[in-house]
Amino acid sequence: MKPYNPMILSTAICSCRAIDVPPVGNAELQQIIRHKLAAFYPGSPDDLYIDFIKAENRAVVFFSPRNRIDTIRSEYGNIPLYSTWHVLAGREHKNGLYAVPGNGKYDLYVYENDTLVENRVSGVLPPEREVEVISVERKDLKHFAPLFRRKKKKNYLLPNLILAGLILMLPQGAYYRQILMDEKYTAHLKSEIVRLTAETIGTSSSQEEFNSLKSRYEEISLNKPLNIMVFLSELSSALGRDVVIDNLVLKNGSFQMNGTGLNPLGKMENFQNSAYFMNVVPYQVKAIEGTSRESFSLTGVFRSE
Repeated sequence: MKPYNPMILSTAICSCRAIDVPPVGNAELQQIIRHKLAAFYPGSPDDLYIDFIKAENRAVVFFSPRNRIDTIRSEYGNIPLYSTWHVLAGREHKNGLYAVPGNGKYDLYVYENDTLVENRVSGVLPPEREVEVISVERKDLKHFAPLFRRKKKKNYLLPNLILAGLILMLPQGAYYRQILMDEKYTAHLKSEIVRLTAETIGTSSSQEEFNSLKSRYEEISLNKPLNIMVFLSELSSALGRDVVIDNLVLKNGSFQMNGTGLNPLGKMENFQNSAYFMNVVPYQVKAIEGTSRESFSLTGVFRSE
């Protein structure tokens, strides 16, 4: 087992401030803290490592120049880092002046009713005030999370691939399920039409049933869902590889799109020769300045059968 050997950063390296904060989430709180740091840090917050501990309507904020922390980590590795504030954090009912010694100086903390008021560095203990010197016990630091922890980069490739697969598969699964149901029902209607046609349809009731089934069959055939994959494949083939589609709307077999490409009017012959497209009309064809490309819009009808 590796020995627990944290490093305690003096106030000269890691500053500490207590600030009032509103009751917001961590993401919003981080932005508020970065904004408030401008009141007592002259540089840019982007040059700092920032961490905080929130308690009710206050937050104890720790900040240190990035180059100092990076230098420490390059020399000592990714060891746990703490502020001298943590040495005092486990004590209850803090009130008065406390000093944490280190490197020939003292980190001074002023508390009033267990609330941090001031933190500074001094070479000597103030003679005019009673000071309690606190000994450093590193084992007590295990109760606290280290500062400026490096977040492990998560590999989102596999989850993203799974999500993308689900996004593609679920609609297609629903689509093909609907196709199978419609085809099954259509086959049933066809058999009923054949049966009624073979029988005597002289009576008005039989004629009405026949007409009702025939109308239902025509309605289902008309409203049969489009195969979106076939549509996109045929549209891409007709437009060519040079066209970039900016937006596309497909509803009830009719489509409208805006895009950019080379010679869009010359591509109309591809739509005319296609068995899938009807009434394709280009409009708003405009040259894009400084290029050989043109922007354009299309409307038309797609039929999958």
